[in-house]
Amino acid sequence: MERIKPRFFAIVGTQRSGTTVLRSIIDTHPKVKAFGEVFIPSDAHIKENYYHYLRKRVIESPRLCIPTIEHTRELFKGYLVYLAELTDAEVILFDCKYEFLRGVGNMGSVKLDNPPYLLNLFNSLGVETIHLTRENVLKMHVSTILTVQTLVWATEHPELMPNRTVHVALNSLKQELQTLQSHQKRWSNDLSGLSLKYEDLFVDDAMSDKVLDQVAQALGLDAEFNPTPRFKKIGLPLHQAIQNYSEVQELLGDTPFKKFLE
Repeated sequence: MERIKPRFFAIVGTQRSGTTVLRSIIDTHPKVKAFGEVFIPSDAHIKENYYHYLRKRVIESPRLCIPTIEHTRELFKGYLVYLAELTDAEVILFDCKYEFLRGVGNMGSVKLDNPPYLLNLFNSLGVETIHLTRENVLKMHVSTILTVQTLVWATEHPELMPNRTVHVALNSLKQELQTLQSHQKRWSNDLSGLSLKYEDLFVDDAMSDKVLDQVAQALGLDAEFNPTPRFKKIGLPLHQAIQNYSEVQELLGDTPFKKFLE
């Protein structure tokens, strides 16, 4: 396995699984630089974004437009070197949602077929993963609805939000929850790095020392994180957050998802 110095890590997960808060806390380590979600095409104006780099390289070397595995690997290897030139940190970290893990194409298009090209690139170039899952997929689903509704992805002061309640559509709820579970299970089988659960991240709304120790060990660093201010959860308890809670409770009452109700 080829490895590019410094060490590279990707925090992998689905939307609303806690990747942002975990990454922001890891970023407080003096030897770590976290760049966020670098595979979003609309963020190509940001210098650390993969597509920002991609555009520059394709302009400089038009031959890279030819969609070959070799060119894709050359581009991604060059991108890691490019990130390393932006910082003197010993560890570089970025977010990678499942939909991007499936594949980064030669011209930046997201491929939804197999094999998972980006994961193959991670493995061949020594990019390690921290996989974050969320067991309570109902809370994850509610959080997604709330995010779309408010356009607030994360906040340290949820109490200042004017409305933190949502109406949950019932017709596709079971399928939505099943899909979330399936995606997490599928990637848990494919990823070999550190695996964490969202439910284990916090103790009384502060980051768990046990989790911080696990992360530090995976990164090969001392646990010199500074997780302050205290990171608060954005959501209310489900029975308060879901406007039609009684209907959701009735729908899920005879399913395995019942355990996620409060």
